[in-house]
Amino acid sequence: MDRRVVSETGPPRMRVAIVGGGPSGTTLAILLVREGAAVTLFDDGRRPPLLVGESLVPAVIPILRRLDLEKETASFSRLKPGVSFVWSPTDRVSVTFDRFAPAVFPYAYNVPRPQFDDALLAKAIASGVDYVTARAQLVPAPSSSSSRPRPWPRRRPSPAASLISSSTPPGARVWRPARSGFRRGSDRGRTSRTSPTSRA
Repeated sequence: MDRRVVSETGPPRMRVAIVGGGPSGTTLAILLVREGAAVTLFDDGRRPPLLVGESLVPAVIPILRRLDLEKETASFSRLKPGVSFVWSPTDRVSVTFDRFAPAVFPYAYNVPRPQFDDALLAKAIASGVDYVTARAQLVPAPSSSSSRPRPWPRRRPSPAASLISSSTPPGARVWRPARSGFRRGSDRGRTSRTSPTSRA
């Protein structure tokens, strides 16, 4: 995150790489872009057959509103006024969220995760996030005892190829595999293929 993009019209922009295009990654990407950062989102585009986390809590509603996504989310989701905990056929506890208002919102949503994830990703790209369809690899940095650190690839990588990930442990680099798709948020949905790079 310490690398910066030189802007022709203003001060340098912080460059941020986010690994993972789930709800947390895309939400963070949108918020950082709005703060002026140059954000690249790495995601391999694959999803498991079963996605959990479809039952949202009221605390998510202010975030959806901040992202300007509540109306779209409501269009394909089911309103959730409360929760029920069933321990056995005779032991059940139900709670409505309006019981805790105004401390929390009186409702939430049950969302179909594939549509919810797609809506967040589309919003991120429309906001200006660069989207790289790739599985990021972590390459440990050389230890201090090694004679010489390995050089970066001689071939000039894409702007997203050598960014430091916000979730990367200290001393690790993020690399882009040979096959990947790179989509700039500013391209408005246009997809292009990047040149392959390799590890040195």
